[in-house]
Amino acid sequence: MFDFSSSSSNHNLTNNNNNNITINNSTVLHITLIGSPNCGKHTLAYYFVNGYFVSEMSFNTETFNKTLVHKSKEKSLMLQINVIDDLDKNMNHLIMSDIILFIYDVTDIYSIEVIPNYIKFINNLIHRKDLQCCIVGTKTDLEEKRTVGQKQVDFLKETLQNLHMPFYECSCVTGDNVNQILEEMIQKSLKSIRNSHSQSHTSSSTSSLSQKFKRLSKRMSLNLHATSHAETENNSLEMFRNQLENKRREEEEKKKQPTTLTNQNNNTNVNNNTSSDSKFSLFNWIKKRSQSLPAPVQKK
Repeated sequence: MFDFSSSSSNHNLTNNNNNNITINNSTVLHITLIGSPNCGKHTLAYYFVNGYFVSEMSFNTETFNKTLVHKSKEKSLMLQINVIDDLDKNMNHLIMSDIILFIYDVTDIYSIEVIPNYIKFINNLIHRKDLQCCIVGTKTDLEEKRTVGQKQVDFLKETLQNLHMPFYECSCVTGDNVNQILEEMIQKSLKSIRNSHSQSHTSSSTSSLSQKFKRLSKRMSLNLHATSHAETENNSLEMFRNQLENKRREEEEKKKQPTTLTNQNNNTNVNNNTSSDSKFSLFNWIKKRSQSLPAPVQKK
């Protein structure tokens, strides 16, 4: 638990990256108060920081800072409280907010009627789940001047029922409910921030495991591809060797075929020559034989 009676601090804090930061083991929370003019925003912010009431007319600052020290003395909580009248000119404070208080004045019915417009503006601007919001009515010490009754409060609750925002009413003059509002909203915000960081860490761990699995799958895929590629190369080499062997055999067979044909041709020529010689010898024998015969006797 934090000691809410701690004195105020004048640390000037800025943060352009994270909504919740840590400085020297101190957590920084940004609290924003939004409401119509003269609804008691500055008085409430001053009471949050200093613990007592002063007139709103004496304020000329929009930012209040306070440090809360944990009872263990090991850590502290630094609050930066910003009071906003013009939403369009304070986008940076709005976006950085961890807690937003929508303020209305119980003596001014208009101040509660414009609350839905402020909430709609914030919902369109900020989409963080860890943002904590509540609605606070001020000046309950002026009960005789109250114009905001239970009817208006119930109507606002019904309008915003889906947002589940807590409602408070307080008095900075008497101090009723002021510290309770601050304590409860800070506890809710710190719990929401812890849950958000835990989910982010879990998501990061899951993402890391997923990335490792993808890298492992990729490596396995590459190894399988390499093995398949090697097998394909071996098969291709074997096919190439078979093709070379077949080609060599075909060439050897082709070389044998012309020799056979030549021998056949030679045998044919020999036979032809032998046949011719035989015919020639027979002719010569007949010729010689006819010459050796006696000449025929002529008759007288």
